[in-house]
Order: sequence, then C-alpha cells, then structure tokens
Amino acid sequence: MRPMLVRMLVAVAVALLPITLEAQVGTIMTCSPSTPLISVAPTTPISQQPITILVSADDSGITVVTRPSLVAVVRGSIIDVTLSGLMFSPAPPHPAVTCGSIELDPLPSGNHVINFFLDVHQPNPPTLFAFLNFTVDDPTPAPGLNAAMILVLLIGIAAAAVIWSRQTSRMRRATRN
Repeated sequence: MRPMLVRMLVAVAVALLPITLEAQVGTIMTCSPSTPLISVAPTTPISQQPITILVSADDSGITVVTRPSLVAVVRGSIIDVTLSGLMFSPAPPHPAVTCGSIELDPLPSGNHVINFFLDVHQPNPPTLFAFLNFTVDDPTPAPGLNAAMILVLLIGIAAAAVIWSRQTSRMRRATRN
C-alpha cells in the first residue's frame, strides 16, 4: 500500500512542477544606448515562426558587461532571459551598450511574458530588470475575398438549380394538360 501512495505523490508532484520546454544560449553584441530593453522580432509573431528576443542592459547604469553570457529558458508562456557577467561602468560611459540576441523555436499562440534578468552583481542573485508582454497570433487566415466569392458562387448555383427545377416541373405539367 505504501509504494502505491509514494508513486501517486510522485506523479502529482511531477505534474505540478513547471516543465522546461527549452533552454537557448544567445549571442552577445554591442548596441546603441537607444536600443529598447526588450524587443521581439517579428513584432507580431505567429505560432509557426521562430522569434528573436533582443535585450539591452541600457538604463541599468551598466554600460559594459565583461565575460557575458545570455540564456533563455522557456516554461510554458513564460520566457526567462538572463544576461550574466561582470559589471564594468567606466567613466565616461561608452557609446555602446552590452546587448544580447536569442532565437527561439516557434511558440504556441497566446499571451507570453519575457522576464529579463541581470546577473552582474555576484554573489547576489539575478534581479528582474524588465519584462515584456506579447502575443503570438494563430496563423489561421480569416476568410477573405476568395472565400466570399466562392460562397456567392455556391448560392448562385443553388438558386439557379431551384429555378431550373421549378421551370422544368411547370413545363411537364403544361405538357400533360
């Protein structure tokens, strides 16, 4: 009896734990200070296309992150992006800012959140620096002009068939009389 209870508890615990779908390593680069903290490309993604997330350490007081790394972990509709490294803030500030780019596999349609963490103050834990809500659309196209034209054509054919059938039955009655 006890092993069965343990198996049931383990099954429930596994079902309740967040499942990591993927972890991606990004590319580090330098960007201009006007780069948004978080952006998604394409700006209105659909569920069948990969997306690229660009993050920037601008507005953090950090202009350069040395030995940087960038990782994204996807858990359902939540994407945690972490820029790690050592902070370097020379005076005067550099004209470039440390940025990172990560390409993710297509996401399911719906609302998603990107949490951007900076991990530059070791040994302190990463801090949430910014977040972005965005929507992935369903690629199913809305009925367009072609669908409307086909519908009108089908209604026209049905109406012609009804009229032809009535005329044919009138002709048969007229011939009998």
